[in-house]
Amino acid sequence: MTDQQLTLQDEHGRTALHIAAAVGNVDMAMAMVGKHPQLLKIRNGVNALPIYVAVIYGKHDMVAYLYDEYKSMAGYNWTVDDISNVLWRCIEADLFDCAIRILDDQGDLFGFPSRVYAREILYILAQKTYVFKCIKLWKNSNVRYLQSLGCDLP
Repeated sequence: MTDQQLTLQDEHGRTALHIAAAVGNVDMAMAMVGKHPQLLKIRNGVNALPIYVAVIYGKHDMVAYLYDEYKSMAGYNWTVDDISNVLWRCIEADLFDCAIRILDDQGDLFGFPSRVYAREILYILAQKTYVFKCIKLWKNSNVRYLQSLGCDLP
């Protein structure tokens, strides 16, 4: 495909990268971004970047890949709205590792998390009690495993 073909948008403003992001086809996204990195900057008809589309559809591997690509783009700065929208959607979609990376990488630049953001993050997490049950099960199973190896744990 030519660069011009890659940047074509449908009636909803979606490029082929937006569609690949929605379905989670990382290999296709890598091929397109490798050929034409500017695809990362094209917003669809509702002003959404491809990474936001990936987050909306809960495509973890795609979000991780696109985030790495956005980070490596010299001279491209996300807006505060871009960062906060992707961050919130990552938390809502249980993509906590991606959310942590965003906070670690972008937090100092924009003062994340402010008290308001921290309160809202805790509110969202408080509604996801199943996440904490999974962590407790993981922790308990690892403690039992370590004890079975003879590790002396408190």
